[in-house]
Amino acid sequence: RRGEADRSRPDSEYNARGRYVVRLFDGQERRWVRVVVDDYFPTVKGEPIFAQPSGNEMWVLLLEKAFAKYCGSYAVLSGGLMLWGLEAVTGDRVLHFKKEGGAWVKMQIVHMRDDANKRRAGIRKCTPEESHPDDAMFDILAEYDRRRSVIGAGSAKGPGASDSAQDAKEGICRGHAYSVVSCKKVSGFRMLQLRNPWGFFEWTGDWSDKSPLWQQHRGVASACGHAAGGGGAAGSFW
Repeated sequence: RRGEADRSRPDSEYNARGRYVVRLFDGQERRWVRVVVDDYFPTVKGEPIFAQPSGNEMWVLLLEKAFAKYCGSYAVLSGGLMLWGLEAVTGDRVLHFKKEGGAWVKMQIVHMRDDANKRRAGIRKCTPEESHPDDAMFDILAEYDRRRSVIGAGSAKGPGASDSAQDAKEGICRGHAYSVVSCKKVSGFRMLQLRNPWGFFEWTGDWSDKSPLWQQHRGVASACGHAAGGGGAAGSFW
């Protein structure tokens, strides 16, 4: 559930000694581990090199540093499996639904024991196998959203070099993790609100901030809290 990630937040917002303890869930060992970090962070011209929180939220940098120490370096944090990260901060059961043909197939995380790579994991189909059509999958998402579950989304990165141009055209970055903020069914429309953690680079198609569909369907706009001209949270879109 949303709020479960607080288990991994540092034990205090500010410590005069510069010492913090972060709890992370070790999927290979199936137990919580304590990671001790200080408040020295890599910067360039006084700005953090990697995670760049809004304002003075130090816990973001502390959590990132704890992951870097736990996994071996900042470099190894690049990319990876979204499920692994969600499990590491919540310690909860994590699931993945993958679109195959016309159905969404339920999958689970599989950890591969590797002392040199804490992040080594893959996904496989659940047993017994389970799949859902689009309508049923949306209802499942809506129920998880109602329960305040932590939900993410993403699309596979293609093999070609043409992805960048297509990404720029559509405003969707392939191979990138998005958070699912809200899930609503309004007037026959299935509405899913996503957020790009970068805080920018948003969807430009139907139901994007300046799409005429919002004016054509005022009831949907009201239910989704959409203001004329957009202007929602940075990086978020429907």
